Amino acid sequence: DNWRNYEDALEMSPITTKTTINVIIYLLGDWLSQTVFNGKDVLDFDARRVIKNGFIGACFGPLVHIYYEWSDVVLPVDVGVNRLYKIIMDQTLYLGVKCSIYIAAVGFLNGQKGPEIQDSVQTRIKPIMLAAWKFWPLVHCCTYSIIPSRHRVLWVNCVDL
Repeated sequence: DNWRNYEDALEMSPITTKTTINVIIYLLGDWLSQTVFNGKDVLDFDARRVIKNGFIGACFGPLVHIYYEWSDVVLPVDVGVNRLYKIIMDQTLYLGVKCSIYIAAVGFLNGQKGPEIQDSVQTRIKPIMLAAWKFWPLVHCCTYSIIPSRHRVLWVNCVDL
């Protein structure tokens, strides 16, 4: 069955499996944002943009895996108060860095130069983080209490979609 295959893949190759999930979600998310979420025909989308987002997802995949592994070492979830600390760390350091890199990567892949990319990051990061703080802390209450560590990338990507 599919779930067993997924579990086996996680066991044998966790980084590759989580990166594959990341790529699929980044591809699907961008395609949906161009089509379904904007009321457009499902075939009316910029394929190059979708591919660029898939590439960014591929780059983030291993990093996200490493981040969750590292955060479990630094702040083990079996210590209850660490769940709160993990949410705070996620919604400050991790969110700020990841979103800044994402904005910069999109700019770079679209041909922007350094100063333009820097301006884009500075302009967009605050509203993105403020919007995230209205939603993600509650999600991460589940992430760090009921979602097993090996499934966090899948969980967060599905919620993100």
